[in-house]
Amino acid sequence: MSNPWDIKTGIERSADTVYNFIIFCEDEHSERIYFESFENEKVIVNVIAGQGSRIENVANAKFYFEDLGLYDNNTNSLLFENGTQVWCVYDCDVQSGLREERLMNYHFDISIKEAQSLGINVAWSNDAFELWILLHLQDVEISEDYSLRSKYYDLLKEYFKTLETNDELLQKLQDFPSFGYKNDLKSRKRFPRFVMPILINETKRSQAIERAKILEAYFESVDFPFHQRKPCTKIHHLVQELLQYGSEDVA
Repeated sequence: MSNPWDIKTGIERSADTVYNFIIFCEDEHSERIYFESFENEKVIVNVIAGQGSRIENVANAKFYFEDLGLYDNNTNSLLFENGTQVWCVYDCDVQSGLREERLMNYHFDISIKEAQSLGINVAWSNDAFELWILLHLQDVEISEDYSLRSKYYDLLKEYFKTLETNDELLQKLQDFPSFGYKNDLKSRKRFPRFVMPILINETKRSQAIERAKILEAYFESVDFPFHQRKPCTKIHHLVQELLQYGSEDVA
């Protein structure tokens, strides 16, 4: 886990810097790269990566603030200044096996409730962050077929496999029989090169937000337990906050 002194305070930033985001991510590379891309003169983004999924992620966020002396045992809440938002970003991570799946469901549901009690925002994905990426490219059906990350990986593989490109490296990767999104494009070096151009495209981002809202609204209407809300993601809430406070219109 990062040390307390790794947090960027913005002391050297201009006077109009108003917001600080502390984001505890499950992923080591792609999520860090993505969220740090929102940082500008208005917004400071501190990404603490590799924090695990479900309740482990929320617990690590709590422990982090405890170690800083910024946790109130009496109110079970984190203590941070106005102008700071704390987010946990993690997946449901479906497991195989009856007992493993029951534990996963339980830990996923209680993680969200525990985060809420601590004052932490949660941008969860069920089943995986790759759902958010896929929403930049197409509509996603509310069906069992789309409940597992394997579906997202297959569709992302198909998109990048058939993408017309002048990038010689991607052309070579496309020719590999074993080409796949997870193994070939998710790395620290390749994610910024091939995937980030999609994620920073304003039109595609707006489409992803609207598609995520549709999925969210459906599961809100049927009031399923959190672990049954799939395919669904809350990443758009964090993205909208980052965009709002990073806007030039924010004083």
